[in-house]
Amino acid sequence: MNPKEYIQKSISNLANQFPNIEFKCGIDKCIGSYIVQITPASEFDNNDALLDAWIPISLEFNELFINDEIVFTSQVDTILEISEEIKTFNAISFTDKMKNIFSYTKLPIQQQDAVLVLHKLSIKSATNTDKYYQSNPSTLYQMAA
Repeated sequence: MNPKEYIQKSISNLANQFPNIEFKCGIDKCIGSYIVQITPASEFDNNDALLDAWIPISLEFNELFINDEIVFTSQVDTILEISEEIKTFNAISFTDKMKNIFSYTKLPIQQQDAVLVLHKLSIKSATNTDKYYQSNPSTLYQMAA
């Protein structure tokens, strides 16, 4: 079994245990590590059962694949970026991700609403704009601030 196969199998099992949590798996080519982004960030930070489930996967991965590295993170608080996606389990809609990000960062309601309005306008006006916001959610945060 190679690292990608291990990640797909392990994260698939993890996703079945936590159906309301998104697990986006990929590679950060800049640092050469496998990344598992967990959304919403509040689950990553506060769900002890989730923590108890992903830590053994990380430890076993490091034992099995000594030349590779895996990093579990939340989408909100990371500078790591998935440059090559392997698979996403339990995908959460982009609008729901934005709601999770802004509720987690505790922005005032008016700023959260402004971001969601901008998102809805981007869907209506241009698919490319929406794709840009999906791959650069921090841009929406800057626009709302």
